[in-house]
Amino acid sequence: MNLKGIDWIIVSGESGRKPRTIKEEWVTDMKNQCLEAEISFFFKQWGRTNKKKTG
Repeated sequence: MNLKGIDWIIVSGESGRKPRTIKEEWVTDMKNQCLEAEISFFFKQWGRTNKKKTG
């Protein structure tokens, strides 16, 4: 992915009644790309229907 001009990436799973699944490998891949490009990375949450229970 072309990350030129990007300073910070925020990744988060969806929450709500019908959230789409976020895959761990997607998060890991984005984190690794940010590390290589020296871009700040923030992972907010996995999401799902019960945020308090699933994080």
